[in-house]
Amino acid sequence: MEEFKITEHPKYFSLQSVRPAAITTKLSKRAADAYDFAAHVNPSTTHKHYDHRTAKKAKATE
Repeated sequence: MEEFKITEHPKYFSLQSVRPAAITTKLSKRAADAYDFAAHVNPSTTHKHYDHRTAKKAKATE
């Protein structure tokens, strides 16, 4: 019998990705409580770590 790995399931997600996804959704909907929900004193910290709306540019490697 083949061993089943839960991480290979197509709907698998990590609980660590729930908070960033929720904060990103609140920011994209311009929710008034987005920064309170993130619980950071400085809003720039929220944008730096949790705003996943923009695609990050990768540097070219040789």
